[in-house]
Amino acid sequence: MGQLMTSFRDYKMDKAWNYIRADDYTRKYLSFEDRGDGRLELIVLKGYKTMTMSNRPDGSYATSDLFLKHPEIPNAYKFCGRLDDTLVLVNGEKTNPYVHFAYHTKSQTQSYP
Repeated sequence: MGQLMTSFRDYKMDKAWNYIRADDYTRKYLSFEDRGDGRLELIVLKGYKTMTMSNRPDGSYATSDLFLKHPEIPNAYKFCGRLDDTLVLVNGEKTNPYVHFAYHTKSQTQSYP
């Protein structure tokens, strides 16, 4: 499908360098579906001119890429992982690293008496 979003922006006004955005044409063919914890999966809608395959009955393509929406800047998203991220531990247990990352990030920001 090629590049769907970039970090191009008004560099003087927009300092959110780690968020990506779609141009006006591409934005019409992108949708984001909630996957919990504020994470959104990127969906490319049927009709996008360089889309060569689909994996959904409606002809769209679910990328498995997960993003967080910027709290203030419209149409700006930060990549945060994939739905199919899996770590296999030494004991054979499979886990998603996002869950562990979120837990450790939260525990480091909590204050202790």
